[in-house]
This record gives sequence, C-alpha cells and structure tokens, in this order.
Amino acid sequence: PWPSIQPAIDAAAPGAIVAIAAGTYEEDLVIGGKPVRLWGRCPALVEVRATAAAPLAAIVVGAGANGTEVRDLSATGDATGIFVSGSTDVSIDRVWVHDTAFRGIGVEPTGGLTGVSIRRSLVEASHDLGVFVIGSDVLVEDSVIRGTLPNEQGSFGRGFHIQPAPMASASPSATLTGSVLADNAEVGVYVTGAEVVVDRTVVQGTMPNAQGQLGRGMSVELEPTTSLRANATISSSVIRDNHELGLFVFGSDVTVEATVIRDTRPDSRGRYGRGVVVRSSEDPPLRSSATLRDSLLANNRDVGVLVAGADGWFEGTAVRNTELGASGLRGRGIHVQPLPTTGERANVTLHGCAVEASHELGVAVVSSDAVLEATAVRNSSSDGSDEFGDGVAVLSANAEQANATISRCHIAESTRAGVVSFGATVAMSGTATVSYT
Repeated sequence: PWPSIQPAIDAAAPGAIVAIAAGTYEEDLVIGGKPVRLWGRCPALVEVRATAAAPLAAIVVGAGANGTEVRDLSATGDATGIFVSGSTDVSIDRVWVHDTAFRGIGVEPTGGLTGVSIRRSLVEASHDLGVFVIGSDVLVEDSVIRGTLPNEQGSFGRGFHIQPAPMASASPSATLTGSVLADNAEVGVYVTGAEVVVDRTVVQGTMPNAQGQLGRGMSVELEPTTSLRANATISSSVIRDNHELGLFVFGSDVTVEATVIRDTRPDSRGRYGRGVVVRSSEDPPLRSSATLRDSLLANNRDVGVLVAGADGWFEGTAVRNTELGASGLRGRGIHVQPLPTTGERANVTLHGCAVEASHELGVAVVSSDAVLEATAVRNSSSDGSDEFGDGVAVLSANAEQANATISRCHIAESTRAGVVSFGATVAMSGTATVSYT
C-alpha cells in the first residue's frame, strides 16, 4: 500500500484498480497516458481535497487515459472537483463532488477528443457551474446537480452548461436522463450550439442571479460566435418552480413530449414568469421552431406560451391556469406575434389542444398566422383591470395582416367574446363558440 494516491496511480499498470482506503487525501491527482480505475470505499469515507495551489482540479484525467474510471469517492477543495480533457469513455460513477471553490465537473477537448459518463453521482454546492461541457460528448444518468453558487463576480451558478469548442463547426452532445437539477442559479440547463436529449429529468427551483435576473429552467440557444443552432429533445420530464422563463428557445429547435412545465414565477425584478418562450434570432436571422406534444403547461404567469417570429406545432397539449403577470395584467394562454425588430411573422398550429383558465386572452394571434384544429379554448377571463376576456383574438397591427383558420374547435365560457377579429382574416368551420358577459 502507498500512503498517498498519486504514487499508486503512477505505479499502476494500464487498467489497474487503485483502491483507496477511508480518509481525507489532500492531493491534486493527475491521471494521464494510461487508463486507471480509481476506486474509493464510498463517497462518505474517501475524500480527495484539492490544495490551494491546485492548477485545475482535485482530480484531473488528461490525454491518453481512455477508459479511466473514478468511482465511490468525493472530490472537494479550492479548485474544480473533477476535470477531464483528452480522453474518451471516462466513467464517473457514484461520486460526490461538493463545496468546490470553482466548478464541480469540467469537460473540455483542449487535450483532444473527450467523452465522459456521469452516473449515480451528486454534484452540489460548487461555484460558477455545476457541470461544464465544451466541445465534448457527455452522459448524465441517475444523478443530481444542485445548489450551484455564483462565482466571485456574482454571475452564473448554472447547473448544467454545454457549448461548442471555440470556432468549432460541429456540435457537442449531451444526454441527461433520470436526473434532478435543483436549486441552481441563473439557468438550470443551458444549451448553446449543442445537441441535447433530456429524458425523465426534473429541473426545478432555479433562482435569479445576484442582479435579480434570469432563474430559467432551461435555455436552448444558438452559439453567438459561430451561429451553430442548438437542438433539444425533452421527454417525460418536469420543469417547475423556476423563475422568469420555464423554457427559452432562441435561434434553435426544440421538441417537447409528455413533459410538464409549471409554476414559473417572475424574476426578482418582477419580470415575466412565462412557461415557454420561442423566439427567432434577428442577427443572424435564424428561425426557431418548437414542437410540443402531449404536454402540460400550468400555473405559469404573464404568458403560458409565447412564439415570436418562429414556428410552433402544438399537439395534444394543455395550457392551463395562466396567472396574471406581476403588474396585474396579461395572463394570456398562448401569444403569437412577429419579431418586434424585423417583423418576421410567426406561424403556429394547435391540434387537439386545450387552453383553459387564461386571463385577458386565451389565444392571441398578432400580425402572424395560426391554425386551430380540434382545440378547446375555455374559461378566458378578464385581466386585473377587468378588460378583455376573449377566447381567441386575431389582431392586425402595423399594417401587417393577421390570419387564422379555426376548425372543429370549442370556444366557451369567455368573459367577453368567443372570437374577436381586428382587421384580420379569420376562417371558421365546424366550430362552436359560447361567450358569457
């Protein structure tokens, strides 16, 4: 036996197990040039603590260590917990990364092609970013990322962050499955210029940053330098109790299936609380698209779903109980509009959906195009000033025609009107409207 871990790593044959007895080891471990299986007794009993002089992390997996395993231990201290660069098939399993002065787990391709799986692990109370991925492929499975704190400048605190390598032409990828991201700051899951799958995962309790901004559950955005689009598939998941926006899509594409997005609240400045916002990019001009199937948006504020200059397809989805905004106004279920800066029109289809218990307007189509098929819009009430209360409103503004086709729909229990048209074209067939004053 060795009295410390690094000499054992250095002496180990490729693929050998380095078994670590209980204890706290104040070391800055480096694995490189060969794979090593670093196994602790359990995370509660084996702790690797980075020293104040650590250049990167408590545990560094560098180049030439494909297939390295780190398991059943904890990493903490005055640096990043675990840093991986230049190796693939790296396994982080049953690891507790906690109370790190910088990021929890960092994955970057500076040393070459990099790929990591994080399973059955807990990353908590890190600073800046819980799990940070640049230009690499990552799996997060059956894990928890929680309580990430802002950095020294009061920024970030994000749970999971993925982006391309600088000037890259290819997108990195990540899969988050069976996991929980809770009580992080600014953004729970931030995706820019990457391909991401989120399955059976909970994103909740994201808080605004020190400036009182953000607090979003999930943000899917183009990468601004290279204009790489992001693409996310979210299924069988829950995005709840976040701030400002539950899900934000910008210059990118998202598919949401069998997912609940609910109870979004305004940020610390009283802004928004919206469930889903899909917005195209003006510069560069990249159109966003969102598909929502068999999902529920409930108890969000200001607007349940906002589509601005983008494409939306909603099928078998319910938007319920959209509450008034912090100003006491709005509370719209679905709002469709052009981009304010360029006038790019939105195009939305609702098929087999339900929009219920909205305020002001159930579905608003402004200078854009919409199709409502086999959809129910019910119980639209007035806003906090006792104005409006319409089921479907189709509005032309700034000399831009709004168009809506409404077929086989049921629009009922509106405070003012079932369907209203202001300078717009509305085609209705097989639709029943009942309004109450």
